Amino acid sequence: AIGKGLLIGSAAITALALGQAYFSKIEILTGSVALDFMKDPKILAGLFVGVILPFLFSSLLIGAVGRAANKVVIEARKQIKGILSGEEKGDPAVFIAIVTRSAQKGIILPGILVFVIPVLIGILLGPGGVIALIIGTLLSGFAQAIFMANAGGALDNAKKKIEEEGKSGTPEHAAAVVGDTVGDPLKDTAGPSMNILIKLISVISIETAVLIADMSGKLFHF
Repeated sequence: AIGKGLLIGSAAITALALGQAYFSKIEILTGSVALDFMKDPKILAGLFVGVILPFLFSSLLIGAVGRAANKVVIEARKQIKGILSGEEKGDPAVFIAIVTRSAQKGIILPGILVFVIPVLIGILLGPGGVIALIIGTLLSGFAQAIFMANAGGALDNAKKKIEEEGKSGTPEHAAAVVGDTVGDPLKDTAGPSMNILIKLISVISIETAVLIADMSGKLFHF
């Protein structure tokens, strides 16, 4: 738990430094960047997309975890019938294959979004819009990472505490088990992914800064 807090803090500082690097690079390429969050709708739109992106990203990952868990449960029920009847032995390799395929499929769409959105924002809204995107993603992603790490850990430890008190099988324990199924994806999947998201947005923006500076305003005019 302490390590996750350090990771969140280091990711936020890294993303902040990378965002400043992008701002400096754009200044070199274009001469200057005007940031007026109250008067420029492009800047405001970029900030809005940046705030929403971590919510979309985490929802896709949590949904992927849920679908993978359902597949594992279905396969477990199939194998349990054969094991209880003595007709066949359990095959753990099937579960490994299910989880691996689900993980690979589940990361495709979130990965595409992370790589595509900074470029699209840059082309549609300009370099200033990308800076606003980075700021929005950093603020929203940092807050979500802290929330998910703490909430997920609390839900997980609540179940452990109830079990330590010998209350297994009680309604309280049943409720805690349900809470733990929510807490685990929060603290182990969606929460840590926020650290990657806020850094990747800045890195991809830096790598595509030349393209954004060159293409901005040429394809679309607002």
